[in-house]
This record gives sequence, structure tokens and C-alpha cells, in this order.
Amino acid sequence: MLIAELGMLSQRLAARYMLRAWGVDVNDYDRQASDTIKAFDARLQRLLDEPDRVLSPAVRTQLADLKKPFHTFAFMATRSSGRFVPSLAEKSATRIHQTVRRILKLEEDNLK
Repeated sequence: MLIAELGMLSQRLAARYMLRAWGVDVNDYDRQASDTIKAFDARLQRLLDEPDRVLSPAVRTQLADLKKPFHTFAFMATRSSGRFVPSLAEKSATRIHQTVRRILKLEEDNLK
């Protein structure tokens, strides 16, 4: 379930970002954040590369809509300024989570 993995990866990045924002020392944060972002991008691209017979146009549109909030969040998570905006991070993570839930619902409805 690559779609569900997108949600998991975004939540993983959000959790690490929030820990860092609260001053918790997250070992190897930069590498973990980078690896999570790369994994998200790879899974998203793999899904978008699926043929139309596998991926419905509605799901494809929703997947494309994940790019902007995730990359906005990824930019925040990888900044080295030391400034954190937890409310914006939560907003982005929630938007990604809600989009993933909509996609999963579309997929479930397509199976009926």
C-alpha cells in the first residue's frame, strides 16, 4: 500500500520536526529527514508513474495535490535556521493526512 506509506512518512517527518522544535535532541535528524523526504518522493513518483488502468484519474489528481504541502513541510523540516513554526508544520501534516485518507477512500470505493 504505497498510498498509506505516504501518510506514514509524512507523520514520521512531522513527529521528528516537532520533537526538534520542542528542543529534544533527535540523533541524526538531518539524515533521517532527508531519507524520509527521498522515500516520500520515490513512492509518490512510483504511484504517479502507474498506468491509468491501475490509477484512477481522481486518485492521480489527489496524489498530485500532495506534492505542494509535503514539499512546503519538507523545506521547513530541513532548514538550518533554528527557527521552528510548529503550527504551520501541524497544518501541513494534517492536510497531507486528510488527502491520504481521501485517496484511500477513493481506492476503497473503486474496489466495490
